[in-house]
Amino acid sequence: MITIGSLKREVFAAPFTGEYCLGECKELVEAVREADIGHIREEWSDVCLVSLAWASRFLPLDWVPVLPGFGLFAARKFTARRGVWREIFAAHGVEFHNRFLSNGGNFRKKAKVVKALALAGFTREVEWSVVSALTGGFED
Repeated sequence: MITIGSLKREVFAAPFTGEYCLGECKELVEAVREADIGHIREEWSDVCLVSLAWASRFLPLDWVPVLPGFGLFAARKFTARRGVWREIFAAHGVEFHNRFLSNGGNFRKKAKVVKALALAGFTREVEWSVVSALTGGFED
C-alpha cells in the first residue's frame, strides 16, 4: 500500500511548499478551462497528493494511504518517473538521488533536466537525443 510516508521516504525529492501546492491548483484550473477530462484527472490527482504531502509537514499524516481518485494516479506517475530519471542520470554518467529533483520531476521539461543534472554536479552538455529517446520527447 502506498502511503504519504512511503512516498516521502522513497520518491519525493523534498517537502512540498504551499507555493508548489498553489501552482498545482492553478494547473488544475487551466485543465478545467480546457475541458480536457484526461488533463483534469491528472491535475486533480496531483493536487490531492501534493496537498496531502504538504499538510503532512504539520499534521501526522504519514500513515494515510493514497487512494484512487485522491492522489493514487499521481503517486504512480511520480514513482514511475524515478526509473526514467535513473536512466537519464546513468546515460550521463551521474549517480541519481531523489534530492536532485527538488526543482520538479517532469523529465519532459528541458529546464528541469538541466537543473537536476547540475545539482548532481554534471557540467557537460546534456545529450538531448538520449534524453528524448528515454522520455518520448519534450513539452518545451
